[in-house]
Order: sequence, then C-alpha cells, then structure tokens
Amino acid sequence: MIIDRENVAVRTILSCTNFDDLNVLEIGCGDGRITIGLHKKCKKLVAIDPCKESITTARKKFPEIDFRQGTGEALDCGNEKFDIVLFSLSLHHQNSCKALLETERVLAHDGYVLTLEPSIDSHISVICNIFRDESNELMEAMEAIHTSNFDLLSIQQIDTEWIFEDVQELYAWLHDFFPQKHHPSTIKQVDALLGEKTSAKPLIISDTLLLSELSPRL
Repeated sequence: MIIDRENVAVRTILSCTNFDDLNVLEIGCGDGRITIGLHKKCKKLVAIDPCKESITTARKKFPEIDFRQGTGEALDCGNEKFDIVLFSLSLHHQNSCKALLETERVLAHDGYVLTLEPSIDSHISVICNIFRDESNELMEAMEAIHTSNFDLLSIQQIDTEWIFEDVQELYAWLHDFFPQKHHPSTIKQVDALLGEKTSAKPLIISDTLLLSELSPRL
C-alpha cells in the first residue's frame, strides 16, 4: 500500500510559508510518514503522538528526529515555543476545542496553526466509515476551528491517492487497521462503493484532505 506517492500533502504544507528558520511542532505524527518530509525543511521539528507503538516505530525509522509520546490536549513541551503547530490528521482524534486552546500556550508570537484533516466525503473516508464512522468527529473538529481563538485564514483542498496492489490488499489493510470482528456484509459494502474498481490492479482510491491555516485572533 502506498499513501500519497507524490507527497502532495507535504508539498502543500510546505507551500504555506518558508519553513527554513521555523520551529515546528507536529501533533499526531504516527510512524512519521509526513514528519520525514518536513524534517529537513525547518530549523527544528518536534513530533508527538499518543500511540507508544507508533512512536517506537518512528524512532527506529528516523532516529535523527525528535519523536515524543504525547497528546495535543496536554502538550509536555516545557517552555518551548513553536512558529508552526501542525495537526497531522489528528485534530478530530481528540478533544478538538481543548487541543486548539492548548496550542495557544506553545505558539510563538506571529505563529500559525495548520490542521490537516480528511474530507468527510473523501472516497477512502467513505470506505473507512463502514468500519468506524468518524463523520461526527470531523464535523466537531471543524466547528472547534470556527469557534476557537483563531482566525481561519484559508482552507486548501488536497487531492491525493492511496494505491493498493489489488482489492485483496485493501481488505487486508481494513482488517488490520480496524481490529474488530468483520462480517461478509461489510466487504459487500466496500465492493459496492468500489464498483468496477474491485478488479483493478493496481487499485487506486482517491483521498481528499483539507488543510486549514489559522492565526491567533488579535
């Protein structure tokens, strides 16, 4: 499985500003897929994730990066200040209002917050919703942005692709990512959404992300 082979998301994030002299905090780094694309483009990068296993994997893959276990709701950064705080597909996975409020404490003067979130109607999101529907969480995250102490400067749509060898690899990933009892009916629902793509090799599924840029309200 290949996610965003062309690194469209990272390139769009980097296009928001010149990262060269900036201190960046990434919240929700996972195993470092997005982190590694940002690492050499900024002055300093700290990447956190609540999952111990993900952080362990990320440290092994990219030992040169400062990975820490933590959550956006309670940032353990001491007196560190960051010019950019980036939520990498993670704002909706926590108390969005609390996490945005917490960023104010660590954000440097004239800093920005970037939130990268899945679009509710993205093809891959619709498929994943069969197993765990995150639509409400995504809507709550967007509402938190609009009611926060930040001004929403812009929202960019990012169109990427997930590439699977075939539909069997997609099934395997779904069963691994959603560790729950699966029924034949769920696979039938996936097939119905894929339509003629079920026989495609490789299987390419579109993914739509939304990148929001926020500035502290004066």
